[in-house]
This record gives sequence, structure tokens and C-alpha cells, in this order.
Amino acid sequence: MVIVRAGQMLTGGSGSFPVEPSWLATLAHGANVVAAVLSGRFLLLDRRVRRGVCAKCGRERKVPPAADAARWLRPLAVLTVGSALPYGALKLAWSVGSDLGLTGDGFEAVTLTSPGFGDTVLLTALAVAVALAMGARVARRGLRPVLLLIGSCASLMLLPVGATAMVQMISLFIGGGSIDDSQIAPWAFGLVYASFILWGTVLAALTFTYGWATRPLCSAHVVPAAVPPIAGRPAS
Repeated sequence: MVIVRAGQMLTGGSGSFPVEPSWLATLAHGANVVAAVLSGRFLLLDRRVRRGVCAKCGRERKVPPAADAARWLRPLAVLTVGSALPYGALKLAWSVGSDLGLTGDGFEAVTLTSPGFGDTVLLTALAVAVALAMGARVARRGLRPVLLLIGSCASLMLLPVGATAMVQMISLFIGGGSIDDSQIAPWAFGLVYASFILWGTVLAALTFTYGWATRPLCSAHVVPAAVPPIAGRPAS
């Protein structure tokens, strides 16, 4: 919601729902993320120490990146892009005035500058670009951590939202309830959030595989090159 709010502040657009975020909740979520990252880092370092391997990279010796992991990058990237398309296509259609998958007129005033529409289309395009870059094994020094960060954050956003929404569909499958007063047709609702689950899952797998396959050689294992002897002096 903070991202959507930032987009609204830039474009000045209005939409079909309020976008004022709860800053207290946002701070709490941010603190939870930081705590989770630090806890995970501590557990990882502790495990490496217990195993007696390098605390920096987790390896016993200098080894090249795993070739077996790299061969999965392209298939996972294709699946990631394919699972993102249903959501991106519907959001783009609604942003330009289409009523595909809608059951009411709540989106009539929506435009590309409306919060939660054009901005999410751009975010989807960014996620697709990141997936393609990881699938192509782009691993430049400054770009690799950015790709890993975006892939990780996107996965953490997609999976909980998709799972929560699919739980709401259970009442429809058993013959009762509604989708939170939504004006989105059940098939479109199910398509979007099922794609969230699939998208988040394969993106998480792609991000992990990319990180594993593009691990740089650890400097802790690099043996300094031998100094060539000076002419007239014996080598040491």
C-alpha cells in the first residue's frame, strides 16, 4: 500500500479505493522484516560455525558456481513470466477501461494513473524484467544483489496475499458467501490470486536458484598469486 500511495502522490490520480496506508502498521511490518533477516543471518552463521565451514560463504574450499543449478534458470524464468501475465494483463485491461472480468461499475473511473492500477502494471513489468535477467544469469557485481532483493521481496508479497485470497474462495466453492463485496467476477478473482501463488512460488525458486548459481568465488579461499622471482635472485 505504501508503494501504491507513493505512486498516487507522483501522479495525483484517484481510484476506486482509499490508499492512505497505516504508517504504524508499515513500521511494524518493516521491523518484522528486519528482525527476520537478522535472525536468519544469525542462524545461518551459527550453522556454518557448527559445521566448521567458511562463515562467509559456507564452503570448505574455493569452488566455481554450481552448473547443475544454472540449467534451471531459464525454465524457472519462463514459468515466472508466464504466471505473471494473467494479473498484468487484467490490470492493464482495467486501467484502459475494459470491463473484462468485472461484474459492476466500480472501476468506471479508473485510469492508468489510478492507484493500484497503472503502478501495479509497472511493478509487474519490473518483476518480469527481473525474472528475465535472472534467467539469463546476469550477475554483474552491482546488479546481482538488486535482482536478489527484488525477487525476494516480490515473493514475500505475492505468496501471503495469494494464499489469503484463495482461502476466501473456499466459501464460493462450497456454495455460499461473496468475495468481500468485490465487483470482480469469481473467475477473474480466482485467476488473479491463483497466479499470485504460482508466481510467488516459481519466483522464489528462481531467486534461490539464481543466487546459488551466481555465487561469486569467496575471497576467503583465494590463494595469493606467487610473486615472480627477481632476475638474478633465487625464488623463495
